[in-house]
Amino acid sequence: MSKIVCFDLEGPLSPQDNAFEVMGLLDNGKNVFEKISRFDDIISLEGREGYEPGDTLSLIAPFLVAGGLNEENVREISDKAKIVDGSKELVEELREDGWSVYIISTSYKYHAYTIGEKLGVPPEDIWCTDIDFKELEQKFSSGLKKQINNFMIHILEIEDEELLVEELENFFFDELPKTDYGNPLERVRVVGGAKKLEAVKKISNKHKVPISEIAVVGDSITDYKMLGEVSNSDGKSIVFNGNEYAVPHARYAVGADNIRYISPILNSEDPDNVVKQWEENQSEIKKDHDAAPASFSRILKQVDGAIPDIRLVREEEIQDIVKSHVKFRKAVRGDAAELG
Repeated sequence: MSKIVCFDLEGPLSPQDNAFEVMGLLDNGKNVFEKISRFDDIISLEGREGYEPGDTLSLIAPFLVAGGLNEENVREISDKAKIVDGSKELVEELREDGWSVYIISTSYKYHAYTIGEKLGVPPEDIWCTDIDFKELEQKFSSGLKKQINNFMIHILEIEDEELLVEELENFFFDELPKTDYGNPLERVRVVGGAKKLEAVKKISNKHKVPISEIAVVGDSITDYKMLGEVSNSDGKSIVFNGNEYAVPHARYAVGADNIRYISPILNSEDPDNVVKQWEENQSEIKKDHDAAPASFSRILKQVDGAIPDIRLVREEEIQDIVKSHVKFRKAVRGDAAELG
């Protein structure tokens, strides 16, 4: 068994959606972010050519620059970010046991590296979105800043989803490319969707092991491709507090307020059997922690909080898993739980 694991950052390791919080520094910025995030979900699922889940971080960049924000703002917000309960302990345990731990994140690099430092994961083991605010600012005239700020006000007034998609489509892919700023997807190249899967494949090649030997952990639409690829290869594909976009693509589903509960799956030579033992005894486990498989029982005795929901992902149970994960997701991530 190869000891290599790739974590998504926002959700499994840190509850904060950094871009959402940074946008919150602008007037009505969080509302604008939610609209753009919804747009991202819609056109990602439609399969728009050249667009990947997570490209929201390309689309919000003009608003950040027009609003006078920069890398220092990203860092300041990131410094305040919490980490998910158990994440530091899990990473430490894995590394001490010889695991190679990677983070593959859509997040801007300033946030990803900050969280990585809190967890003990060095920058060279983190794949994330590069952004240079100074370079972007050079593309801005006072007229463009005014145009972007006016558009921000305009989209706040739009309630109809179809009209919102039409207006955002026109602005990002018709109007903005005609300015000095150019195509937002080319200005900031986000590590999301296919690029996350590409990172997993590069890590697989680096270690000279098949992708089935790489464990991946994710929770949202930006993770479904890497979750699906590893799952289809019979690898350890784990959705942690996932949403409806991620759950169907994983092999194992863990709903919990502490991420250490994925450890028995990662460390088992027969994870299917370990999870099935949990499923068969779940009602008893609620009464007696000793009823759990030994690897889970140890964690139950060390960790406070709700009894986790741990299952194999079966098609007939997907809706029930999503419903269960929503509760854990909201408890762990707060407002960020609503984002795709």
